[in-house]
Amino acid sequence: MLFDVSLFVFIFHLCGVSRCKASSASDPKVAIQDMSPDSPIADIVYLGEKQEVILFRTENGHVYRSPDSGLSWQKITDGLGQKSITRTTGVNEMPADSDRIKLIEPHPSDNKVVLLVGVKHVHYLSEDSGKSWRFIKHHGLHTYLFHPTDPKSALVSSWSKSCDLHTHERDPNNACQHALYRTSDGGKTFSIVASYVVQFSWGSTKFGSANRIYFTHHKKKSGDQPHLHGWFSDIDFACTDDNGQSVNTLIPGGNKFVMTKDYLFVAEAEEVSGNTVRLEVSANGAKSFATARIPVALEQHSYTILDAAHGFVMLHVHHGWKNGREVGNIYASDATGTLFSLSLPNVASNEDGEVAIERIVSMDGVYIANYVDDPLVAFSEEEGELVGDEPVVGHSGAAAIWRTPFQEGIEFQGHHGSVKPSRDEDYIRTVISFDNGGMWTYLDPPQDDHEGRPIECPKAKCSVHLHVVSSEVVSMPIYATEAAVGIILAMGNIGPYLRYEQDEINTYLSRDGGLTWQEVHAGSYSYEIGDHGALIVMADATRKTNSVVFSWTEGSDWYDFDLGAEPFHVTNILTSDSAASTKFVVYGTRDYQGVLYHLDFSTILPRICSGYWAPDGPSTDYETWIPSAGIVSSDSCLLGRITSYVRRKPHAKCFNGETFERPVFKNNCPCTFEDYHCALGFARTLGETECKPVDVDAVLTPEEMECTSSSAYFADAYRRVPGDTCEGGFVPAQAQVPCPSSSPLSKAAWVAVGLVVFFIIVLIGLNHASSGPGSNGGFETLRYVKYATLARAGEEAVGYMSDNEDDE
Repeated sequence: MLFDVSLFVFIFHLCGVSRCKASSASDPKVAIQDMSPDSPIADIVYLGEKQEVILFRTENGHVYRSPDSGLSWQKITDGLGQKSITRTTGVNEMPADSDRIKLIEPHPSDNKVVLLVGVKHVHYLSEDSGKSWRFIKHHGLHTYLFHPTDPKSALVSSWSKSCDLHTHERDPNNACQHALYRTSDGGKTFSIVASYVVQFSWGSTKFGSANRIYFTHHKKKSGDQPHLHGWFSDIDFACTDDNGQSVNTLIPGGNKFVMTKDYLFVAEAEEVSGNTVRLEVSANGAKSFATARIPVALEQHSYTILDAAHGFVMLHVHHGWKNGREVGNIYASDATGTLFSLSLPNVASNEDGEVAIERIVSMDGVYIANYVDDPLVAFSEEEGELVGDEPVVGHSGAAAIWRTPFQEGIEFQGHHGSVKPSRDEDYIRTVISFDNGGMWTYLDPPQDDHEGRPIECPKAKCSVHLHVVSSEVVSMPIYATEAAVGIILAMGNIGPYLRYEQDEINTYLSRDGGLTWQEVHAGSYSYEIGDHGALIVMADATRKTNSVVFSWTEGSDWYDFDLGAEPFHVTNILTSDSAASTKFVVYGTRDYQGVLYHLDFSTILPRICSGYWAPDGPSTDYETWIPSAGIVSSDSCLLGRITSYVRRKPHAKCFNGETFERPVFKNNCPCTFEDYHCALGFARTLGETECKPVDVDAVLTPEEMECTSSSAYFADAYRRVPGDTCEGGFVPAQAQVPCPSSSPLSKAAWVAVGLVVFFIIVLIGLNHASSGPGSNGGFETLRYVKYATLARAGEEAVGYMSDNEDDE
C-alpha cells in the first residue's frame, strides 16, 4: 500500500557557527516528508538508471520501495508469494514466511536487476528496479552470484537434500555435498557445473575471461563433503571455460582464492599436517603464478587483502594481540603483486577484526590508518628525532613515519606530564600516506575549534587522530566519496592519542585530501555528501535529535533546521551512490520503531553552476585545485604527477547538478627519491630518503646476491611506487651490500607467506566460500553498507548466505 504521509515545506533558520538569523519569506526551503515502516530499517539500496529508486529492508524482513528518491513508499513484500508473483517452477504452495527477506542484492553493473534473498530458500528476482518480481525456487540454494556484466547469467550453489538438518530420513544413496550450477536465463533453468565445490567466482573482465568460472573442489567425489576446517591436499583450484564440460586444474592443493580486478590470489596447502600454506599470485589472468614474498620470517595467524585494485597489493598480516586488541603489519607490493615491503607496523583493528586503514577514494594514492604506538619509545628534545638509530618501520620495509615528539609530556613510567591516553591499553595514533603507503605522516591539527576559539595544544602533543573504522564507541568511520574530490569526513580528537570518551570526540572535515583539517562540530555526527561535494548533511549520532545541519560551503558555514517531530536516534544519512543528488534520506529509530525522512535541498540555491570550462576567473563558479602532500614536496607532485581538479568555489551560490562531469588534468614530473619505495631487504631510517640494507641476506636468494666469488654484491635498493608516472630525473643506483658470512650457502632467501594455526582470507572480490551445510567457511563480505572499510567490503561484492538457522 502507499503511505499517506505529511509533506512539510519547512522554512528553516539559517544558523552559522556562532549565530542564527530569523527566517523570512525569502529564506530557502527544504521539502521534508516522513514515513514509519513496520520496524527499524536494516539495509537500503539505490536502483534505477538515475538511482531514483530506493529499496529498504526492515529488521522484520519486509521490503519497501520508493520510485521517486524517497518521496513516496510502498510495502512490496505484502504481495510476495501471492498470485502477483510469476512462478517459474510450477510450485503451487509457498512455505510460511515466504515474504520474509533477509538480504537485498543488487546486480553489480545493471541498476535495474536486483535479488531478494528469502529465509526459506525462497527468492525473488526483478529486472525492472523492483516494479515486478519473479519467484525463484531451487532447493538448498546457498549462493546466487551475479555475472559481472550479463544480468541474465549467474552462478548458483546449493547443498543436496541430504544436508538438510531438519530432514529425519536421509537417502543413503545421496551424499551431502555442495554443487555449483549456472543459469543463463535469470534463474528459470539451471545446469550443473561441478560437484563437491568449496568456493567459486566468475572470471576477470580485464583479462577477457568474464565467462570463465573459477572454483575449488574436492577431488574425491563420494561420501559426505567434509567441513572445511584447516587445509586439505584433496582440494584443487580449477577453472572451466565451457560450463564444466572440461575442467583445467590450475593449482593442485589450492584451497581458497580471491579474485580482484588486477590479481588472482590462491592459498595453496603446502604442509597439511603443519596446517601451513603459501600464497600464489597471478597478475595476468591465471596464465602464470608466482609465490608472494615478504621481508621477514613470520608466524602469521591470518592475513587480509586490503586493496588490490590500483596496480599493487596492500596486505595486512596478523601478528598477534596486544592487550586484547588484534595488531599486525601492513605490507605493500610491487606491480607484480608478489614482492612485499613493510609499509606500516602495528596497525590497529577494531573489535570485529576490521583493519584500521581506509583508502581515500577521491584521491590517488592517499590512505589514512591507525597504528598502535609503543608507549616506551623515547624521543629526544629535538623535534622529530627518535632516540637511537633503528628504522622507524622496524625490521625492514619501505616506509618511514615522519614523526614529531608526541611522547614528551605523557604520563608513562620515565616520562612526565599530565595527559594520558583514554584507555590504559590503547596508544593509537592516526597517520596519512600520499604515496600508496611509502611515507606516513601525522595529521596537522587546526588552529581553531568549531566556534572559532584558538585550540590550546602544545605542538609536541598535538595532532588529529581519527576513528578510521567503526567501533563500539563510534558508529561512523572515516568517509569520502569518489564524486567529492578532496573532501573527507571523520570523527576523532586533537591530542597525542586517539580518545574514546564521547565528550572528547568531535567531527572533522578536510577539503584538501587530508592535508589540513577543521573541526566542524562538537560531538559525534552522522554525515553524507551530495552534489559532487557541494552539499554536506549531518545529524547528531549519539543523542536523540530532531535537527539536521548542513553546509553548502564545504564546511565554512553551517545551517540547521528542525524536522518538526519528536526527537529520534539517527542511524544513518544517505543519498544516491553517485553522491550527485540533492535529495537525502535520514533514518533511525524512535521508541524502538523505525522512522525515515526524505529531505530535498534542491531549492536552497538558486541555479546550476557555470564556467567549469574556464575556472579561476572572476565570473566563473569554479576554481582549480592541485593536491599536495605538504611534507617533503613543495611542487605538488604526487605519484609522479601534478593533478589539477576543477571544482566549485566554496561560496558559489549554485549547485553542480547531477550531470556534472569534473575536468581533471595531469602532467608528469621529474622523478625524485619520493617516487621510490625501498626494495625488498632495504629500509629508510627516520627522516631519511635513502634506502639502506636491513638483513638483506635473509630475504634475497643466493642467485640475487651473487656472492660466490666476491665480498660484496650490488642490489636494487629502490623500486618505483606502483602507479607513479614520473619521467626522467632521479635514477637510483644499485647499492653495494657486503656478502653474508655464510655465502655461498646462505640461508633460504625468500619467505613464502606461510600461515600457522589458521588462515583467513577476507574476500574483496566476487568470491564466496562454502565449508559445509549452512556455513560460509568464515568468509563474509559486508555488502552495500555505506561505510564499508577496505578490509571488509569488496568492490563488486555479490552473492549471499542462506543459513539454516533462518529456516526454522
